[in-house]
Amino acid sequence: SLIVDDNFYNRDLVRMALDTLGFSSEEAVNGRDALTKLESDVYDILLLDIEMPEVNGIEVLRELRKDNRHNHMKVVLMTAYRDLAKDVESDVDYVVYKPIDINNFVVFLMKLKFDQL
Repeated sequence: SLIVDDNFYNRDLVRMALDTLGFSSEEAVNGRDALTKLESDVYDILLLDIEMPEVNGIEVLRELRKDNRHNHMKVVLMTAYRDLAKDVESDVDYVVYKPIDINNFVVFLMKLKFDQL
C-alpha cells in the first residue's frame, strides 16, 4: 500500500494501522512524491489525502487513471474536506474522513483486507 499525506502524523497513524494488520506500506510526503512512486511501483491500496502542496490528491487521481497498471488498485481518499470529496468520490473506492478514528480505521482496513466491504 502507498500512504500519501503531507502530514507526518496522519501518515504515521495510517502506517501503524496497516502494520497492525500485516500490510506492507510505503509513504509519500506529497502528490509529486506519490506520482514518482506510482511510476515505478504498483500497489494494492492507495491511501490518498486531497489537500497537499505541489500536487494535490485530485491531480494524483487524474494522472493515476491514465495508467492501466493501477486499475486493480483500491483507492481510499482521506480528507477533512467533505465538499472536495464529493467532487471526486466517483473516482475513488472509499472515502475516510479526518480526523481518523484509529479503532474504526483498523476495522475498515480489516474489512478491506478480507474483501468484506
